[in-house]
Amino acid sequence: MFSLSRSTLVGSVLVGTVAVGAALAQPTDLRTVDAYMVTVSTATSLRAGHETLAYKVADLPVGAVLRVDGETTGRLRVVYPISVPAFVRAGEASLDGAVVRLTTASQLRAANAANVISGSWKPLLSAPMAEGATLKLVETLKDATGAVQGYLVEAPAGARGFVSREAVRAATPEEAKSGPSVVTRAPVAAPEPAPPAAPAQPVPVTTPAEGQPAEVRIEPTPLTQEPAVPAAVATPQEPVRPRDRWMALESAFNRVRQTPPLEAETDELITEYRDAINAANALGDSRIAAQLEQRLAVLNLQRDLRDRLRSLEDQRRKLDENAKRVQAVVDEALRSHVYTMVGELQASTIYDGTNMPLMFRVQSVGTSAPRTIGYLRPDEKLNLRSKLGLVVGVVGESAIDPVLRISVIEPSRVDVLRASSLPRAVPGAAPQPAPTPAGEVVPSRPVSTPPGGG
Repeated sequence: MFSLSRSTLVGSVLVGTVAVGAALAQPTDLRTVDAYMVTVSTATSLRAGHETLAYKVADLPVGAVLRVDGETTGRLRVVYPISVPAFVRAGEASLDGAVVRLTTASQLRAANAANVISGSWKPLLSAPMAEGATLKLVETLKDATGAVQGYLVEAPAGARGFVSREAVRAATPEEAKSGPSVVTRAPVAAPEPAPPAAPAQPVPVTTPAEGQPAEVRIEPTPLTQEPAVPAAVATPQEPVRPRDRWMALESAFNRVRQTPPLEAETDELITEYRDAINAANALGDSRIAAQLEQRLAVLNLQRDLRDRLRSLEDQRRKLDENAKRVQAVVDEALRSHVYTMVGELQASTIYDGTNMPLMFRVQSVGTSAPRTIGYLRPDEKLNLRSKLGLVVGVVGESAIDPVLRISVIEPSRVDVLRASSLPRAVPGAAPQPAPTPAGEVVPSRPVSTPPGGG
């Protein structure tokens, strides 16, 4: 049984934080290849990951042709064979006739051949499928109470698994030309019931007098159909055992907290823990429920960290895009040889008109470290205050102030640079940058105006 402590909780969060730059989802030495291989071993397993203890997804028959697109130490990454399904939890999708529709973005999961519902934790796709995407239903999975726990679906094109390098050989040109083989999936033994033809063997039937039971003589061979019964009911019983489920969650928790927050399947595991907590409470096991609640608290922290990282990454991307767009406008203006100076007009916190002369500063744009490239003396005719925070082109005489020792421009014209109104030395020679909805170039950061406007 597992136990928890305060240090475990703190350590879990720290591990998730420092792992941001790591890459555990794929082997670091994975090499890209393009080949066809054929299985030669009777014990060839398609596994969910490259790790030695990665769980089995399917048994591959001898002679199965596989498409290989990656190689790592002792393992080959292969395209999912046809008919090997993927698993999606009920909380991530809904059934819509013969298809399963995702209700949230999901990477799906590699279906564990031994224990589909509680043992399938490995993300199947490198990137999540979008909400609303549909997948063809293979089978609806229910627990012992009849509640739907998830669905087996046809695996999408991006599904990948791993096989042992020693279990395959290079395919011949003829084998490669035939393409990947169709592999019967392991979790379901439904194809076995071929023997139902056996009941047709009872041939001699004697019709007795009315009121007496019929005597039917049956050959002993039909008894061979018995093995189909245990195969059909063996695996669905596993998810019913709460203790096994809790231990599987503990293993999954340890793996998730060692995965970079942006890559970890945190939301899926949170759903699992909530279900497990409800099950523990239903069984009256408050001690287990409390321990699961602590694990859930750690996962919630990791999810919050992931959301913040995603937000920061999105903001960085938007700033980069805006900086590139602004820089394109500036470059266009500078190529025109019309403006003395091009930059973002800002209020000055030094020359604010209080103890120092009132001036406005022009700041460089499109650089990682903005700098002041000059100052403008105020001119009521130019209405500079209305142009604060915008990218402007300045026409005027530039000189070094002998007292302040800074570059000061006596502006004769200050234009707000719009993509549609940039002057050009050769009209139409350069492409026009796309304008914003308002037509003006928006700065990459907010503008602060000190008291007095200077």
